[in-house]
Amino acid sequence: MGSKRRRLSLLTLTLASMTVVTLSISLSTDFWIYVKEPLVIDPKTEMVVEYRFSRMGLWRKCSLGQNKTAYCQRIVNREQHVVGRLNKTVGDLVAESVNSTCAFAVVSLVLVVFSAIIGLLSNVRYDSYILLSSILFVISGLTLVAGLIMFISAVNDEVSHLPAANQQHPTITYSFAWSFFLAGFSFFLAEGTGVAGIYLFFRRNSSLDDMIQIIPGLEEKIPPEQRKPKNVGYPNFNIIS
Repeated sequence: MGSKRRRLSLLTLTLASMTVVTLSISLSTDFWIYVKEPLVIDPKTEMVVEYRFSRMGLWRKCSLGQNKTAYCQRIVNREQHVVGRLNKTVGDLVAESVNSTCAFAVVSLVLVVFSAIIGLLSNVRYDSYILLSSILFVISGLTLVAGLIMFISAVNDEVSHLPAANQQHPTITYSFAWSFFLAGFSFFLAEGTGVAGIYLFFRRNSSLDDMIQIIPGLEEKIPPEQRKPKNVGYPNFNIIS
């Protein structure tokens, strides 16, 4: 039994570490989405002569200009007035929209780091804080997936209404990149860490004595003739084998 608990504890710590690493890499990189839009249009034929390609993350946008050199810039706050929006490219508008959804990802990362620290200390000290850590991992995963849904909605809201994006052969296209999918993978890691941690908690506290302390009123469910004094307890009765 002790060997199983150690393996489960190691699995929980591994998943927690992977969650912190993958989510940190995802948030710090600029490969969340690619955008292709017209850069030069032939006035006679109205055909696109050259395209502008952009990639962006939650904080920075990088574009490939006419001279084929990439330049990156920090995403600034959105300009709400019409004139300001008309002077911006599609890539700029998409970048500002996705930047407005970054709060969920940041909160998720903070919760993940905090949960990992609590989980590590709990495994070292062998106390019950692993349950708190696991619950926070589940909450952080749900927060992250809410942010990803808002991210997708923000991109779709900026692009879907454009005529050039709804043609049979659209001249404005976008696709999600590896940083976005890495964030999605972090969600599954966070939820897996939470589930593994909760299971580990109940494996560590599998005796009836432990369950009586965890669940209020549980001792009242035991038939009176089978109850034992608190100083004796039920040391040999395990609910989870």
